[in-house]
Amino acid sequence: MREICEEMGVCAKVVRIWVAAGAPIAVEGRDKRRKYSAEAARLQLWRETAAGTKQKAEA
Repeated sequence: MREICEEMGVCAKVVRIWVAAGAPIAVEGRDKRRKYSAEAARLQLWRETAAGTKQKAEA
């Protein structure tokens, strides 16, 4: 989680929102032992695609 937050410049709450929205983030474990992992390039592409979809919906 910490690495994703640092790489993308967001907080843990945002990462959890992205996971719920279908971001390409792997989640392993349960409760306090959860581990989050992602490939930076795939996650950035997902963010750009999601932002483009949101902008089209607002237009």
